[in-house]
Formats: sequence, structure tokens, C-alpha cells
Amino acid sequence: ENVGIMQLFASGMLNSNDVAVFVEGPDDVEFYYDFIAAYFPGREAHYFGCGGKNGVLAASKFFSSYVLAERPFRMLYICDRDFQPLTGNFMEGVFYTDGYSIESYFANSAYVQYVLNKYAQNSMGKRAKNAFLSAVDASLNNAAARCLGPMALACCLRMRGIEFDFDHLAAWNLFDNDGDTIRPRRNRLSVMAHQLGVDCGEVSSGELLRVARTFSGLQYRTWIRGKFAIQLIKMVVKHCAKRTADDAKIRHIMNFFGREALRNSKAFLGDIDKLREYSVRTVAPEVFPA
Repeated sequence: ENVGIMQLFASGMLNSNDVAVFVEGPDDVEFYYDFIAAYFPGREAHYFGCGGKNGVLAASKFFSSYVLAERPFRMLYICDRDFQPLTGNFMEGVFYTDGYSIESYFANSAYVQYVLNKYAQNSMGKRAKNAFLSAVDASLNNAAARCLGPMALACCLRMRGIEFDFDHLAAWNLFDNDGDTIRPRRNRLSVMAHQLGVDCGEVSSGELLRVARTFSGLQYRTWIRGKFAIQLIKMVVKHCAKRTADDAKIRHIMNFFGREALRNSKAFLGDIDKLREYSVRTVAPEVFPA
């Protein structure tokens, strides 16, 4: 059963002036709420969690052929990009994030700067802040490069239809951060396979290399899982903060990388052009990866 579809029929609240938004889960409501409200002033938006990406895609497919007695003003289908298009084609009429997931929008030094300016404005001088942000950027890019193999393995497993729970893998499983540097652990692929409960032997070295090469030509936000990337940047911020005289003043900004980041989405990003284009379209698009 598709949770989103069942909620729509059970709600009894929708009319032709409303906007129906099908999303994967509650975190997406936090992220998209202010964007959708800005795109449709004066209209009420109703959000329907579909229990994951497959649920959103199923809802889109269902309502593309089912005729409602009273159709909402807009019906939006929004989900994470994940490893697409390597694991499958984009579905027509669905909006996809431009990074791996909604969390990917915040796994960068620009968001660190935003949080510092908003919540820790007087934590350090301008020169020290610029040096800190440069260190965060360099450390994050270096750490991201060390994730190429593990994320390529995850993609290959998904391409083969092998299921696993990505929540079982955390950034600290692949990195040590106890000393002066963030060090990638040895045998990261084996460690990852153990954490996910999968067999590396399911994927050939040639297949893994091809996907890794594809990823290497893309920005890391498109292939590092968003939740993992948030863990990674928090590790980097903590590490870089220890090397400054303002450690205690900086550390508290890590509180703003969870749900608070999702609530800050519009204030930080301003707008997502492809989301606006998708949302206010007059005819269904062919595909809208951001």
C-alpha cells in the first residue's frame, strides 16, 4: 500500500485551490515547506509522506492515470536523487534533488559560514574566520575523496539490487579523528561491507573502478550519501576548530547541522531554481533533476 495515496484519499481536505506535495518523509516537509509556501502564496499545501522514494514514485505513476473527482491545483512529487541516474532513469514529472539528498545542500563550507555568521557572529575575527573556512573546505574535500571507493561500492550494490541499510554506516566507521589529522582507516571497503552486512565479492573490481571513475568527475555532493556527508562535515568542523584559539566558541555551531539545517533551508539557499520551475509549471515536465 502507498501511504501517500491512502492519506490523500482519507484526508477529505483537498480541493482545487490546494497543493498536494508527495515527499519521502517528515524531514522533507521541514526542508521544502518555506519554498512551496513562497511558490504558492495564498494556497494551502498538504504534505503526504510516502514512506520512502519508491512510495513517491508509485504515487506519481498512480495519479498520472487516475482521474480525481476534484484535482488539486498542483500535485508535486519530490524525492532524493540518490545514486541516479546510475541505478535507474529519472521518472517523468518528478523533482529530484541536485545532490544525493536534501542533507547534501548543507555539507559544505558555505553552510558553515552561514551558521557562523548567524549564530556565532562574534566568535572570531574576519581573518581567523576566513582561515578557518579555508581549512574546513580543504579538509572536507580531502575526506570526501577518501570516500570515493566506499560510495562506489554502495552504488554498485544498489545497481545489482542488493538491499542494505545505509544508516548502519557512519563517517567514524571509515575515519579516525583522534589526533592532529583526520585519517582514513585502512581496508575501508571491508569495514563498510561489515557494517552493512554485505559481501564485497558481489561486485567485481572492474565494475567498482568504472563507477569510481564516474564519481571522480562529479561533485561529491552528488555521490556521497547526504546523512553521511553531514557526519563528515561535523567531524571536519570539530577537527578544524581544535586548531584555533576559538574552539569553544565554534563547536556549538554543530548543533545546527541536523533538523535545524532543514529549517534554515530557504534562508540559506534563497531559492532552488529548478524546484520553482517544476512547482509552478503549467504543463508536466519531462524530468526535473535540480
